[in-house]
Amino acid sequence: MAQKTKVNAFTLIEMMTVVVIIAILVSLPLMRYLRLAENSRASEAVTNLSAVRQSLLRYYSPKQNFTGATLNSLDIDDPNATTQRLFTYSLTIPTATTFTVLATRNTIDGGDTGSTVGINQDGTKWGTGYFSGVK
Repeated sequence: MAQKTKVNAFTLIEMMTVVVIIAILVSLPLMRYLRLAENSRASEAVTNLSAVRQSLLRYYSPKQNFTGATLNSLDIDDPNATTQRLFTYSLTIPTATTFTVLATRNTIDGGDTGSTVGINQDGTKWGTGYFSGVK
């Protein structure tokens, strides 16, 4: 009768377990990195929104109202005029003394169009989607 020799090797289950563990360990820092990258993009929007707000306040000063103001009529460059922009900016003036400027994330670099950052005449900032923590 032939004698069986024992071969020391890893089973398929053991190998798959190791692959799953490695995949989990790699994905955790990757997700954190992507979140940090998106947060840094939000800072671009907040900077542009603050510049638009300051320009709108200068527009308001001699006229005592925001009526008629557009992103093109302000004393700064229209943030929508830049190429490869990460956000689309919009200005809403519901009354003569109030406004809202909104930056909506574009799909460039995997952006989520449901994510927005906004600012009003008082300087109050808010965010939705990825940017819900913006203050």
